[in-house]
Amino acid sequence: MKILVINDDGITSPGIWAAVRALRQVGEVVVVAPDRQQSGVGASLTLHAPVKAGEWTVGQEFQPGSENEGGGLYPVSAFSVEGTPADSCVLALENLVKDVDL
Repeated sequence: MKILVINDDGITSPGIWAAVRALRQVGEVVVVAPDRQQSGVGASLTLHAPVKAGEWTVGQEFQPGSENEGGGLYPVSAFSVEGTPADSCVLALENLVKDVDL
């Protein structure tokens, strides 16, 4: 099962990675999330500017050398989006992730 995870708190939010750890127990997880905090604008779409996405190195949200380095999250595909959560969803479903089940 392929599971797409998107949030409005940004890709560095501890909550998204806690969800990923739990969801890895039931399927392949792909994260596509805003590059920064986007609470309150979750349904907004960017219409008059390009929306960029880049591959995110999983584990960089943890401090190197700490007991959480990498966070035990390998292998997880992740993308950081310069846009809103809705932009993240559109990019994920139309361009970045194929055959999403959940």
